[in-house]
Amino acid sequence: MVTTQGFNALLKIVEEPPEHLIFVFATTEPEKVLPTIRSRTHHYPFRLLAPTTMRGLLEKICVQENVPVEDTVYPLVIRAGGGSPRDSLSVMDQLLAGAGPEGVTYPRALSLLGVTDVALIDEAVDALAAGDGAALFGTVEKVMDAGHDPRRFAIDLLERLRDLILMRNVPDARNADSSMHPVMCSSACVMKRRGSGRPRSRATPRSSMPGSARCAARRHPACCSR
Repeated sequence: MVTTQGFNALLKIVEEPPEHLIFVFATTEPEKVLPTIRSRTHHYPFRLLAPTTMRGLLEKICVQENVPVEDTVYPLVIRAGGGSPRDSLSVMDQLLAGAGPEGVTYPRALSLLGVTDVALIDEAVDALAAGDGAALFGTVEKVMDAGHDPRRFAIDLLERLRDLILMRNVPDARNADSSMHPVMCSSACVMKRRGSGRPRSRATPRSSMPGSARCAARRHPACCSR
């Protein structure tokens, strides 16, 4: 980041720039730019890319690199990148570097990114819906045996439950593109297996949630929207 003294030195040039010169300042901390500089420039905030746009970008790069990538890998990369092209490309670059002769496969991506296998999330959700505690603990044991981070598993499971609640309140979300909702597409499959457009679990008022659940609800306010 440019210091205050550095901005003051640039102020004169920014006020009266040469005709052949255009300054472009790029920063992730615009609030630290001096007001005297900001008042003399146009401000164009860069926003995160939509998942569909991000997938098109990733697919184009993989085709140019002649590396086959399974379709199920792209949602993992998009989710890990969080909408940032730089972060998503860094994740994809990591996967491409570790790809074998067969390209980037879903199991390989899971092991490199440390993401919980969707099949384990499905088993946990089915066990919760059926009220089968033994099956749920069996799934947790599989998570530990597979070397997954239990905290990551808990986060992924909460996100799946959040998606199910959203899909119950917005049924049309099941028809959304899978690249737009990497986990929601799998949630739709879970709901179809149960033969109902609504999940069997019901939302719990915040006042009756335990402390950890209330914290999760604050991080994901859409979970508790009615």
